[in-house]
Parts: sequence; structure tokens; C-alpha cells
Amino acid sequence: MITSQLNGKEGDGKVDKGDDHSGKKDAQMSVCPCYHPDVPPLTSLHAPTNALNTRNTPKFGLNEAATFPKKARIAVETITGFRPYLSASIDMNGTATMAAIVKMKMHPDQKKTFKEKNEIRNKLFKSTNAERQDWRKTPPFTISIAVPGQFLNNAQSSELRTYMAGQIARAATLYRVDEIIIYDESCRMTDEAVNAYYNGTWQGNLLPAENNYEGCFYLAKILEYLECPQYLRKDLFPIQKPLKYAGLLNPLDAQHHLKYDEKTFRFREGVVLKKRSKEGRGPICSIGLDKEFEIDSDAVSLPPYTRVTVEIKNLTEQCKLYRGSITNGAAVTRETGQYWGYSVRLLTGLQKVLEGKKFDMVAGVSPRGKLATEMDVCILNKPKILLVFGGVAGVDAAVESEELAEWRRAEDAFDMLIRTTSLPNGSRSERVEENVLSVLAQVQCRLETLNQL
Repeated sequence: MITSQLNGKEGDGKVDKGDDHSGKKDAQMSVCPCYHPDVPPLTSLHAPTNALNTRNTPKFGLNEAATFPKKARIAVETITGFRPYLSASIDMNGTATMAAIVKMKMHPDQKKTFKEKNEIRNKLFKSTNAERQDWRKTPPFTISIAVPGQFLNNAQSSELRTYMAGQIARAATLYRVDEIIIYDESCRMTDEAVNAYYNGTWQGNLLPAENNYEGCFYLAKILEYLECPQYLRKDLFPIQKPLKYAGLLNPLDAQHHLKYDEKTFRFREGVVLKKRSKEGRGPICSIGLDKEFEIDSDAVSLPPYTRVTVEIKNLTEQCKLYRGSITNGAAVTRETGQYWGYSVRLLTGLQKVLEGKKFDMVAGVSPRGKLATEMDVCILNKPKILLVFGGVAGVDAAVESEELAEWRRAEDAFDMLIRTTSLPNGSRSERVEENVLSVLAQVQCRLETLNQL
């Protein structure tokens, strides 16, 4: 029945166009519901059995088979989110419907995920232009990176060490990184040391070296300092050795680093002041404007010198104090589309980074990896991507240091490996700060390409 509809000859992979030129288009649409003018026709519907890879071939009936060309597979993968070659059945008219295409052997979790993605897809198709623009206001993906702090040990001086950390911050801001995870690739860091950093007892008096993990704390402190708006740094960052040369760094000039005279944007970063507020009202904050800010609810109890994100509700009114509520950076990004900085997190090792399972895809950066253009991920559910970078010895050294982990090779630890350049590297060595900039550029370009399909 497929032969009669397509009027093709067995084994030649051609379609008889007839008197008009609509036969080829009809044939494409009848087999693949993801038809697009740029997608080439199916190569052969009756190719000899020995010429087909039966393992990767969708079956049509008992003895008939078809192969999807590469662009058609990409179109189907973008909708389904699954890489397996699709099993489908052809009805009496020779038409493969979406219900038929998704009839494949899937794990129950995969079926649930596919259902959610399909609901989002249908909702987008039925939505108005205004609703679609609102959905695409923010990037349909989030990118996080994991970097070992020990790469700062490779710096020849304190100034260069600070500058290397500043390059990571600049790259993360340029490509809208959501979170920077700093891990100890030597696996010597303890939870007590991490807690000492967060509760303020760590002072940074010990310089980073090969026999310690101080580089992780130095990197975290510099990254946090640069991400913080300038008008808050004096209250949040005391004088410490890691920040001695921070004034030499290029400013991030991030979208949430608002100037003193920018009074049209109602969201700002602030810090809780050590001031008493009136009864029934919340804490008073400094938000870098000519007047202080008062939280309009006394239900919020915050200690002094706590950083907060606030929404000003009386920005255009003449009043003694600005008033409003507390919000968060993710909510600001969803509502306005503006990038609201990155967060910094310290972890004791690579295993801690991977065991959380909060990401849809985890990719390691290695010279043995694939190009970022080969990354396959479904954009419809706004995936969370984690890129893991190694130190001077590469990501393989970090994997081998995890003696208690189930995996022993980088290929087993990550969903995929990505290499830095498309051509062989012209340098014998790779620097982490350069890899971060290069890989982020490639991955973001790939994700944007998938978003346009």
C-alpha cells in the first residue's frame, strides 16, 4: 500500500512526480508528520534488507522498512526529546500519525516526560502571539558550570590569580550562567571547611598551593565579589587577602548592577541595615538610591547585612522611604527577561556535583569529546545543562580522584563529552578560563539553534 501511494520503484529510492510536482511533498508528509520544506525526502522505502541497519530502522508492517534522513530525525527528536529511532505503523491510507510515531518501547519515566513535553508543545501551538512572546521572554534553557578551584594554583602571582578568576566571572555573565559550582578535584576538602567559609570564620590568610584547597575559597570569594553590585560591596565584603587586587579586574556591568540614577526599573539588589523599623513594618534596607527601602511586612525577619532582592512599589511617588516586598532573581528574570547574575556554590568533590541529579544533561569538557553541535536535548521543557570543567590535568584527573565513585572513566561519569575546539588544538596545553569562554559560546549557540527548529 505504500508502493501504490508513492509510485516508487523498489530499491531506487525515487518518487514518481507525475504530471505535477506535488507527489514528492505528499510523500514526505505522509511518512513524517514533522515535515518541513528544508527536510529532505526519505531516502528509500523499499531498500534491500541487507542494505539496512535493522537495529536502527523503524519497521513499517512486516517486511517493509524505512530510514529517516538526518534532518528528519533532528526534527522528530526536537519534538519527542528521545534519541531512539522511532517505531511507527502505517494506516490504510499510508499516513503515519504522531500517535503512531511515538509508539515505541519507553521506560515509564520516559513516557511521563514525553507526555509533559507534548502538552507544552500543544499549548504553544494553540497560544496567541502575545503568550508565545511571554514564553520566549527568557532563554528556554539554563546553563551552569562546575570549575575546580585548584586551577588558580597555576598562577605565577597574586595579581594573575585574581585576573584568572575575573575571566571566569566575565564569561559566566556574558553567557548568562545560572550557577557556578566550585569543587575540589583533589577530594581533600571537608564539609567543616565549607561551613567555615559560609559562617565567616574563614579569613583567607593561607595562600593557594598544591598541598591545600585554598584555591577553591579564593575563587568563590572573588566570584561573589564581582557578582555583587558595587553599592553593596562595602557592607557585604570586609577587607580580606583574596580581594586585595580585585580593583584591577574588569567590571561585569551585569544587568542587575543598576546605577545610582537608574530609577525606572522597580527591581533592585539591597542589603539589610542595622536599623530599627517601626512596629508592624519590616526591616530597612539600602538599595543604592537616594532613599532607603522598607519591607512592607513585619513577617520577614532578616539579620543585618543580609543581601536581598526587592521590588519597589512606590518608585514614582514622593515619599520618605521606598516600600515594597522581597522577591528573588529567578522571578525577576521570568517577569522582565533580564539576567540577574549567577550564584556560587562550594562542593567537596566531583561526586557531590554529579549525585544531585538536578540537571537534565551533564557534559564534561575533554579533548576526546564531541563537538557541541552534536549535543541533543529537548528544548521544550526548558532543560538545565551543567558543563563540568577539569583543572590543569583535565577532567579525567578529577574523575580518577573519586575513589568511592561508581565510575572510573569520564565517559561513564557524564552524559557526553564536549571538546573545546572543532580543529585539533594548536597549543599543547589548555587553560580553564579559556575553555570556559569557548565552550559556553558553542553550547549556547547549539541550544539557540535547537530552539529555532
